[in-house]
Amino acid sequence: MKLALGASLRGWPVRHIRVINLSDLRTPKSTVLFDALDGLVDDRHSIFSPSRANELRQALGSGRAPVLRAWGMAKQLGPLVKLALPTLETGSQLGLTDDGVHYRHPLPQRADLQARWLLDVGSQVDARIATSNR
Repeated sequence: MKLALGASLRGWPVRHIRVINLSDLRTPKSTVLFDALDGLVDDRHSIFSPSRANELRQALGSGRAPVLRAWGMAKQLGPLVKLALPTLETGSQLGLTDDGVHYRHPLPQRADLQARWLLDVGSQVDARIATSNR
């Protein structure tokens, strides 16, 4: 929310933000999620599953809005990331990564890292605004 508000104040016409999770499974604890993922026999729990392509297309909308990748750095998410990456290749991308696969999550446990994430992604937004104003 802070990123969207900051982008709007900077002059980026943000009307809404769509959040698309890698999985429909919900839990605040990563270890619980990883254990649940290990017990699944297929990928239907993910909107990035090929069997849910129409649903994903609707969720992504027109494709003009930038996609913020922020699923975290956990290696256990690898199979889900492999599903997501090919479908998110088009359009404008935002996110903090060292390898193009793992993207920093906006809410790490430390407040200083949260603030750093917001500043760094805010800089990416500023760059997009500058490019669009040329």
